Amino acid sequence: MSFQLQQNMSFQNVGVRHHQPAVNRAPSFTVHPQSGQQPSYTGQRNMPQARQNSWEKLHHERQHSWNAQQRQRSFEKMQSIKQGRDAARQHSYTFRLGPPGEGRGSMVADESELYGSQVMQGSMVNGSEIYGSQLDYEVARNATQVGGMLCSITGGSVFLKNSSAMAVVKNRSNMIPRHNSNSFATRHYAVVKELGRGSFSRVQLLRDKRSGVARVLKISEGGMGTKQSAMLKNEIHLLSALDHPHIIKIFEYSEDIQRGQLLMVLEYAGGGDCQQLLARSSGKPQSEAFVAKLIWQLLSALCYCHARGILHCDIKPENMMLTSGGGGLPDCKVIDFGLTHRIDQPCRDFVGTPSYMAPEIVTGTVAYTIKADMWSVGVTACELLASKAPMGRPQDYRGNVEPVLQNIRNYRCFEDIEDRLSSSEALASRSYSAKDFLISLIIADPANRPHADQALDHSWLQRYKPSLSTLSGYMLKSMVKFMGTTPLMRRCLLIIAARAGSPKMEQVGGVFLSIDDDHTGCITRDTLAGAVSSAATCWEPEFDVDDFFDAADQDQKDAISFLEFAATCLWGVDDTMSTIAQRAFKALDDNHDGMVHLHECRDLFRERDFMDLRRLPTNRPFGMEEWCFALGCSSAEQPMKKKEQPEKSMLARFIRSLICSEDNTGVEEGHNDVVCA
Repeated sequence: MSFQLQQNMSFQNVGVRHHQPAVNRAPSFTVHPQSGQQPSYTGQRNMPQARQNSWEKLHHERQHSWNAQQRQRSFEKMQSIKQGRDAARQHSYTFRLGPPGEGRGSMVADESELYGSQVMQGSMVNGSEIYGSQLDYEVARNATQVGGMLCSITGGSVFLKNSSAMAVVKNRSNMIPRHNSNSFATRHYAVVKELGRGSFSRVQLLRDKRSGVARVLKISEGGMGTKQSAMLKNEIHLLSALDHPHIIKIFEYSEDIQRGQLLMVLEYAGGGDCQQLLARSSGKPQSEAFVAKLIWQLLSALCYCHARGILHCDIKPENMMLTSGGGGLPDCKVIDFGLTHRIDQPCRDFVGTPSYMAPEIVTGTVAYTIKADMWSVGVTACELLASKAPMGRPQDYRGNVEPVLQNIRNYRCFEDIEDRLSSSEALASRSYSAKDFLISLIIADPANRPHADQALDHSWLQRYKPSLSTLSGYMLKSMVKFMGTTPLMRRCLLIIAARAGSPKMEQVGGVFLSIDDDHTGCITRDTLAGAVSSAATCWEPEFDVDDFFDAADQDQKDAISFLEFAATCLWGVDDTMSTIAQRAFKALDDNHDGMVHLHECRDLFRERDFMDLRRLPTNRPFGMEEWCFALGCSSAEQPMKKKEQPEKSMLARFIRSLICSEDNTGVEEGHNDVVCA
């Protein structure tokens, strides 16, 4: 079902009583308004005429424009705003008061199922959300943020960063290939099946012809000037800059102006979305441990986004994709960043999916902030625990969205949800700690909701959060080889991580988040040193942590991002400099034609890298052989064969089994050696 909702939202400015400064104020005065006499002042007889006129005007407004009820309402309004400002100042963001821009026409995009969710996710969006407001608001530093300034990237999206981070964002975005024609999709990929179709979009499951890896293709076909295309363009630019283990990864995209299409190739999450998970369970509740794990991963991704000035604005089960799991519980990947909003330009736009909208969005009473995402997290967690939407869905009311919005407007406390879900045995059977977590998030007043990093510290999530993953033996060996190679080869590994990925990305992501225990989205020297010291044994190679940190920190920002960390873990036991160079060339070959031109990949390398690339031709494309020659290796060299090792004695195997971790004894895909061998 698709429908369009137009809503003109206008806000009347509430009169505010402005107090005059106490400096030079007359100590006392007597006014006779009915007699028309001028106010007589005591203690300051020679007050200038302008000051007298000002006081007379203020008194006239008090007498004739304000009654007791109006003053009380205004006082309560100002107190509410002040409390919100104080809470924001204490925890994260402080906004300068100012009238928000009037809401423009809202819309609801098509609800057809796509990529485990919906085309445009059935979400409401206002145009100003995409292009941003013109008001200038101040943003203070959050405990989870890196200090700095807000700066626009593109399409209205914003990152909070320090002075050196603009280059970091640019470097990350340049890693993603951009095409001017959609023909690359048919050349590089084979269509496996169609996952969904809507009025303006469709999603297909692809398979890379060269590597055989599964990918997802999302296509916008509504034309280049539509809101749908603007949303997808906003999502493309955001995903090109975001770098977190629990945010879906983009690999390449195209903007075909002639055909009026936008395409992006995404990471494939084979477990479907959380809404499908609830549908497959047929009312059988999910375990608390599994739900808590998913919510912890969701909050981890939101903590990363909020610290960089991004509101997701459409958190819901459909936008939480699940990995295949690989025999264990699947992980969560957050998708659909088309409705993201700038945190430095708060507004009252009607945006999101009705069942998960925060009260301040539905009522439009205050400019919403990151706390709106926290409400959506609470409602999503409640639905996963209760197997039923706490605020209802339009289909529960014959497709009418108004009863859902009215449920949100009328919400006062969690007992309202318990009454509405009284028939849900799943919610009644949940632990006190789980309900306490829901109560802490589903709060009508946004000032009282926690931030993402605060919610992560709740006892319920701490009890069930994913177990800490330590650096495995193959990771430590790869890190040693990474540190010992040339800066250019390290850059090649970073390009491979960004453009090709690795089957080990989920495992690497788990280790990264275990090291990043402060949820900052990066690794510091101290946290890295602690992780290495806890993982190192007498059987593992030793290396200097500071030297490794300097080698891994390729953007020289004194922190290691997820992509940079993943690059250090890609050197397999069978890899040589030649095999790494070959993999890097394939990653640079956007057109899959076996040729690369230096000007096409110039932005991917640093200035110092070009000294090592000076032997490459600049006036024509070059192939694999010339590339490997420029890097000082051979294009014909193949991965090293694993050497047969003599069978160890029973005593040697017994001693080795006492020392080696069970987690590191298996054969790793792509690194086919036994770590403890």
